Amino acid sequence: MTAHSPASAVGAREPDPGPDAVATALADALLAAEWTVGALAAAAGEAVDGPARFWRPLARGLVRVLPRAPHDDPRTLVALIRRDPAFTEAVTEARRRGRPLRIVHHVPVTQEARSTDPRLLRLGTVADVARLLHLTVGELDWFADPGRWNRRIEGGPLQHHRYEWRARPGRTPRLLEVPGFRLRDLHRVVLDEVLAAVPLHDAAHSSSRGAAPSPARDGTSAERSSSPST
Repeated sequence: MTAHSPASAVGAREPDPGPDAVATALADALLAAEWTVGALAAAAGEAVDGPARFWRPLARGLVRVLPRAPHDDPRTLVALIRRDPAFTEAVTEARRRGRPLRIVHHVPVTQEARSTDPRLLRLGTVADVARLLHLTVGELDWFADPGRWNRRIEGGPLQHHRYEWRARPGRTPRLLEVPGFRLRDLHRVVLDEVLAAVPLHDAAHSSSRGAAPSPARDGTSAERSSSPST
């Protein structure tokens, strides 16, 4: 039995979290385990206090239905657990004994993006994006700037953009945010390897490669660039 967190101890004191909450906790625990019958049964026993003899039949049924762990669709796994006869029997027997199933260990799980379109690159995690861009996860964080570090520095080599005001006669000046060379290269990889494969809405086809110019509001043909905007 692994050491559990204080939050897990609080969960263990919950008298009856209910089948839905238990199924969700089981799904999280199973997604963090190796997708084999033995490993899933062990993970279920670690996560939930209840009749242990039901976990192996539950794991066997899940592996039979799902050939791989559904990291991109955890809600389907929760629904399958909730409907599984072994889980239903475990809930019933635990309540009959006066000791409902209790969650004793919550497992944090990283979910993956889901796509059914084979044309789209599968980028399920942050690590996948970093590999695409030939960066470490730390470098990706630096370029993505989730902590808004660039807002706290005046300028210099750590800034990813340079800012220029473009004067426009008779109009409000326009602020240009120009990416640095390395960030621009990363933008190009994302454009070519990811966004270029995303099917466009009919209204956006004028911005795709090889598209015909779209009509202007006055009925004439509006001139458009044949290359995708950056």
